[in-house]
Amino acid sequence: PSCRELVRAVELPLGGAQVSSRQVDHLQNMIIGDLHPVRPLLPSWVFLSIFALIFAGLTYLGISYLGMPGWFVLMPVQKIAVFTTLAASAALLAFSLVRQMVPGEKSLLRTGLLPVVLFVLLCLVVASVFQVRADPYFLRAGRACLQAGIPYAIPAGLLFSLILRRGAILSPRTVGAVAGMLAGLVSTTILEVHCPNLNVWHILVWHVGIALLGLLAGLLIAIAGQAIRDRIS
Repeated sequence: PSCRELVRAVELPLGGAQVSSRQVDHLQNMIIGDLHPVRPLLPSWVFLSIFALIFAGLTYLGISYLGMPGWFVLMPVQKIAVFTTLAASAALLAFSLVRQMVPGEKSLLRTGLLPVVLFVLLCLVVASVFQVRADPYFLRAGRACLQAGIPYAIPAGLLFSLILRRGAILSPRTVGAVAGMLAGLVSTTILEVHCPNLNVWHILVWHVGIALLGLLAGLLIAIAGQAIRDRIS
């Protein structure tokens, strides 16, 4: 019976749809009312270079201001492992952002998983080259690192957002998370050079943790911005 009812409904003759001129004008205005010429996007390598300059510039500024006592206490293996991973993570995140600025571009990895995978990888690298050490001032030292590092992540996030506005973002939440983590890695890199505390838990919580805070902050800001735009529209 259900199949016969479906066939009967499909075979019913279609009546002429009556659309008022007012509805046509409204639909036309919705489609073409706000169309205007736009400038073409710059080449991808230009955006990638800008992201790299922002990251490197703020990192250099932070290291120059805070100093680099942590660099001199790191073993060569620790330097290679940590800073290679940080550089590779920053490069992949920046590359992902540039790809997402152009609709239809393919990514090497699912963009929503990329920051999570890189965060886990960074934690594993840190855990493999550092050891647990006595740290009676864990909270006090952590607060000092947060106060030293976060002021550089905030301007990094703002500058990244200005660059991203030049593109056509289709997934604000994903872009917010990726950009937030990239901004957080600026602080992580600065603290790895500045902070001489080699306790693995201190590094994971207070250094690498800033990258996670950046990821979450970028995601929440994107969600809030999208909700505000939806309410306004």
